Amino acid sequence: MKQHRLDFITINEYETGIIEAIVDDGEDIGAEKLLLFIEFLNNLPSQPSALLIDRINNYSMGFSAFTVLGKNKVIKMIAVVNHGKRNQIISTDLWPKFLNIAFFNDRDSAIHWLNNRLAFSALK
Repeated sequence: MKQHRLDFITINEYETGIIEAIVDDGEDIGAEKLLLFIEFLNNLPSQPSALLIDRINNYSMGFSAFTVLGKNKVIKMIAVVNHGKRNQIISTDLWPKFLNIAFFNDRDSAIHWLNNRLAFSALK
């Protein structure tokens, strides 16, 4: 695993093609910050297509950020790990419906789902 750091987020890059994003506590993620994150992903040699968002910290994400994420060309599948019912409700309602996304209460289930999706897409 390689670990990277932007001003507002820790990024773990796994050999399996999964990127794990852990946003810092108290951050307000808007379109500008999300564009920085996507630009960072675009420049990774591994070109990951699976994103694991671990919502272990409390942060907000503006509607403009959801729009930017929906237009990205790098990430093909997203697993969001919510650590509480409040986060689950907030996350589920705001994500663009056309993304290949799933919500989980634990990290292991999310990673399992992403690995299955990656294996299936490799068969195509």
